[in-house]
Amino acid sequence: MKKIHFVSFCFSLLCSFSILANNEKRALLIAIGNYKNSSYWKTLEGAGNDMRLMKTVLLDQNFPETNIISLSNENATKIRIISALENLTKSAQEGDIIVIHFSGHGIQTADLNKDEKDHYDECLIPYDTPAKTARDYTDNALIKDDIIGQWIEKLRAKVKKNGQILLILDACHTGTASKGDNYVSEESLNYTASPYPEPAQNTSLNSYRLKLFKNENSGRFVFIAASADKQVSHQISPDQKEIFGILTYGLFKAFQKIRPGTSYRDLFYSMISIVQNNLRQTPNIEGDISSLVFAGQIRKPGEKFAFHKTGEKEVKLYAGFLNNVNIGAKFEFKKDGIYSSNASSIIAKGVVESSGPFEAIVSITGNIPDNTSNLVAIQTEQAFGGHKIALNIKDFSDKSLQRSLEDNFTNKNIISLSHKNPDLVIHEEGNHVLITNATSGLVYSKISKDENTTQNVINNVLDFGRAKIISALEISNPDFKADVSLRHAIISKEKDGTFRKTFTKDSLSENLVFDTSQQGWFTIKNTGKEPFYFALLDIQPDGIINVLYPNEAKGWNKYNVEIPKDQQKEFPVSGFSKPYGVEMFKVIMSSDYNDFAFLSSLKRNTVNSYDSQKGNENPIIALFKDLTDGTMKRTKGNIPFVGGTAEIILTIIPAKK
Repeated sequence: MKKIHFVSFCFSLLCSFSILANNEKRALLIAIGNYKNSSYWKTLEGAGNDMRLMKTVLLDQNFPETNIISLSNENATKIRIISALENLTKSAQEGDIIVIHFSGHGIQTADLNKDEKDHYDECLIPYDTPAKTARDYTDNALIKDDIIGQWIEKLRAKVKKNGQILLILDACHTGTASKGDNYVSEESLNYTASPYPEPAQNTSLNSYRLKLFKNENSGRFVFIAASADKQVSHQISPDQKEIFGILTYGLFKAFQKIRPGTSYRDLFYSMISIVQNNLRQTPNIEGDISSLVFAGQIRKPGEKFAFHKTGEKEVKLYAGFLNNVNIGAKFEFKKDGIYSSNASSIIAKGVVESSGPFEAIVSITGNIPDNTSNLVAIQTEQAFGGHKIALNIKDFSDKSLQRSLEDNFTNKNIISLSHKNPDLVIHEEGNHVLITNATSGLVYSKISKDENTTQNVINNVLDFGRAKIISALEISNPDFKADVSLRHAIISKEKDGTFRKTFTKDSLSENLVFDTSQQGWFTIKNTGKEPFYFALLDIQPDGIINVLYPNEAKGWNKYNVEIPKDQQKEFPVSGFSKPYGVEMFKVIMSSDYNDFAFLSSLKRNTVNSYDSQKGNENPIIALFKDLTDGTMKRTKGNIPFVGGTAEIILTIIPAKK
């Protein structure tokens, strides 16, 4: 680490990454609100709305619309439901993620095959179920839990251990409807009066059933039920207009807040927290509830951005590159409503033509009315503008190492592999891997070949990429401006702790050069209209970012980095050292210290563990997070960043002998 005055730690952070399986996503949605025997089976006003909510969730999570099969009302007879399950099973492949959702009536009937401890089967009621079923428990028009369990096992066998099956039943008496007693899971949660669900005790497990459920070669299975097996399920009307099943509505709202890394247990907790004030039933979840939702392949629903029309085919978006809105990003303009994923709600599409820190200009196709108050813009495809690091990975004698590097960098959106005009060249030299600046030939890193080689190369390249993008960050704001200067000086420290400085020459020119024996005097003067806090970053030629200030460990906290209007802060800078080359001191200004207070105590490996909510709200924190793992995957900017930037560029050279 380069040692510059008061720097005690390095803001060089390891990345985290995962390679996700290429799963196909499929779904079967069944909703029956109007039954053939409507005089007996009560009309359910919310069933159709439940189907639309679930389809919205699935489309938001990149389920192809062609893979979502919907059966409603007269199309949801028993024969057609069984046929759909059969077709779903035939099309399922290893590694697939499959969702089955049912919204309609459910009942309990007598257990004729004697496989239920409570002597009842839980059943779904298809569209064509006759009225006599409630009295004649031998009627074959029902879909009993034994049948559901059989199809679940067939699907699990098809998707194998890399796949997932999610069964959601928003109906009465569904608490054990996935299985019959043979399909009792090892782990389950029931919502009770307590704030969060507690593990339920399953007394019916035996070694055979446990082995059946935990078959290592079968897909993971999660079952979410609206109510216990002896309970009815209820509906909700949150806006006093439309009606929904409580379970489906809660899951829909929970998916709106979902983040990568969410487990099914977390999703259930989130759903409960949303609807618990309206619950008159006991939802439960069982199965592999610790597994990640959709095998971790979660797309955080697009952030809604406000905008206004500036021309016939142009709008100004109230979000910029600090919100991860870059040139080339694609947007859809929609009616702002609960079914915003529906294709019918899209009125126009657009591409970002220019992007500043807070605003972007979008060229549109389609017709947007002058009044945009009930419309929102949602980013459908991110772009990264100039935020790309081009790599040339030269021919390695160790082909497996080269393939490992290429495969891992392919998963990093800020990285492109290119032999033309690269930023960095990665090549072998004996038992080392070298990372070299393609323009200057400067060797940034020399990495020994061992079991950590791939990860170490990734870390160093992402360090460089993070530095390049932070270096390019420019925010012009008349309220937050600063004049910064760095001058050569001879500096000594007095007994009272103050510094005595003697300037050796004027160093306000654009071409600053410091050798490793010299010292400097840094000044930041507030020339804007408002007081501000500042962070000072030292961005080295090799991509390491040192946080000079704030540094609470060294006493530079909130009060030390505040500069009132027309005042200034000044301090010595010394300890210039390798790596040699062009270096930058970057000043970031803000009216809120919390925008970068995390820098003051941040250590290696901790950026992605920083409070997730603050990270999503704060574009500076979120930007550092995205640059750390190389994915640029978040939609940021819930709280606008107000501030500015300034910088000094200098060159570090060896001291003269």
